[in-house]
Amino acid sequence: MVAETLRSFPAKRVTGLWRSIRASLDASERHNLTYRDLGKMASRPANTVADWCEGGPTPQICALLGLLERLPREIRHKIIDDACRVFPSFQSQKLAHDFHAIESLSNLLAKRTGLTLVQGQPEHMRTFLTMALGNEYCRLGKSYERLSGLDFHCAEELVPVPGVIYLNLSMGSIFDANQLKAVWSHLKNRNFKCILINGIFNKYPELRSEIIMLSKNTHIIIADSDLQKLIPHATHSIKVTPAREQPAWIHIELQAP
Repeated sequence: MVAETLRSFPAKRVTGLWRSIRASLDASERHNLTYRDLGKMASRPANTVADWCEGGPTPQICALLGLLERLPREIRHKIIDDACRVFPSFQSQKLAHDFHAIESLSNLLAKRTGLTLVQGQPEHMRTFLTMALGNEYCRLGKSYERLSGLDFHCAEELVPVPGVIYLNLSMGSIFDANQLKAVWSHLKNRNFKCILINGIFNKYPELRSEIIMLSKNTHIIIADSDLQKLIPHATHSIKVTPAREQPAWIHIELQAP
């Protein structure tokens, strides 16, 4: 047993890893994150994350690192990179290529109330931009407590926005209208300052009037197709299309009311 303990990956290195990750996230977010913030990012309780950062036991991570350290650096880094999902942000090359659009989107996030529509094709670009808007809103506001939302998709390929509820309906999960109404009722009564609605507005017409009504007190960002036919009154509208210079990049057209 003693020999086994001596051979295992040093726990203090894992603690150092947690602290380095936290410091790097602080720098990326441009403010000091609380354990509650980190917990929302990691989908774990704040006290659990605090325990990890302060040297609590993490045997699975010790075992994982003990195996990874046996691999050549290039292979080790590739395995980690392949395992990580894509993080939608304004710093991603998909969006960062258009500085003026990013500046306009940042200003748009200062809205306190009203509707912002995200339209255009393909759907995955609408989703990427909507999630990037959510992440940037949290970063600019230095809080992960003021944003929530409902997303039709699963968080399989993209890093989820903390606070948003992913319904996984695009993968065939069953979620009837009554269940959705219950989730929406809980969400709308929590006094969030910004709410993301992705892929829900067209599919669940019974929620439309409540979503529009809530926009009188909250900034609501709705991503879907053909929204202006359903919401004809004045609102900000963002249209996404593949960029001409690089089809994987997102071209943005923003229209003010």
